Amino acid sequence: MTTITDIAKACGTSKATVSKIMNGNDLKISAGTRKRVMEAVRRLDYQPSAMARGLSMKRANTIGIVTPNVWHILSLTYYATLIGAILDEARNNEQTVSVFNSKVWAKDAPDHLVFADGRCDGLVLVGVWDERLMPALQKARIPFVLLNGGAGPEGAYSIDIDNFDTAAEITRYLIAQGHKRIAYFDCGEARDFAHRRFAGYRSALAEAGIRYEPMLVFDGPPLYESAYDRGRQVASRTGLGITALFCASDLIALAAMRGLQDSGLRVPDDVSVVGINGIIDGDRSSPRLTTVTQSLDTLGAEAVRLLLDVIEGRDAAPRHVVWPTMLIERDSVAAPAGASIELACK
Repeated sequence: MTTITDIAKACGTSKATVSKIMNGNDLKISAGTRKRVMEAVRRLDYQPSAMARGLSMKRANTIGIVTPNVWHILSLTYYATLIGAILDEARNNEQTVSVFNSKVWAKDAPDHLVFADGRCDGLVLVGVWDERLMPALQKARIPFVLLNGGAGPEGAYSIDIDNFDTAAEITRYLIAQGHKRIAYFDCGEARDFAHRRFAGYRSALAEAGIRYEPMLVFDGPPLYESAYDRGRQVASRTGLGITALFCASDLIALAAMRGLQDSGLRVPDDVSVVGINGIIDGDRSSPRLTTVTQSLDTLGAEAVRLLLDVIEGRDAAPRHVVWPTMLIERDSVAAPAGASIELACK
């Protein structure tokens, strides 16, 4: 492998001079010397060492992605889309990426050193919330951006949607279609975003004068199998009179919809279904899923841009960024059958 020393010998100059030219610090070096060095670089097919360059700049030029402890996380479209967007934007900024699983942290608190050993200049925490991890990162002075995990601790940078308002918007939308018996499919997580989505659902019901009924809340983990089973439960409990499902994520919505359909119910003729996230699977389902999109591709890119601003000292104002959302009406929502009869009788 060709080295700086080989280049210096080939053009009869010093290693320091070659290094300055390779790093762009060559204002005081003659045009002739620069030409000889660059010709030697081409002739010897020199490939610069990223590690050496990082040491000279005191930067690894690598950012880390930390994900929750979820099996086969890249098979989940939500995470795959976010991580893909982060990878694309990192490449656009000449950054490499390391991916970590938060299981490392959960196993033993001192393991946070795996994030702090200099291999990464900063971290994007994707949906990760740990009462110990983020303060430990702050103590170690490791820049990070919390993405879709609610608001981070004081002094942190974070990006997320307004989970309360988004849930309230979805519930109001279903009510406007004529639904009053709206079931809520939770994601079974004791985290800020989950609490706020549930609170938004309840608030919109109260606003419309609809009594909240705990029996219409179906709790369970954020897994396809659990949501599918809950969809079948709704189908079997006809006495509840449920006409719509508000699901805390698109994955839950799609699984619940399949559970309803496999139980003989039609979506949206018998039960309407809405989710949150805007993953591409929802546009490919049958029927196509009505959802609130977060524009995950641009969201992931924004997290990288913010992190690099923090790393490079262009942004020194820790804050929580509220990311915009948009309701996407597709085919999984319709007025309940009773509503159309009622309107016809008036």
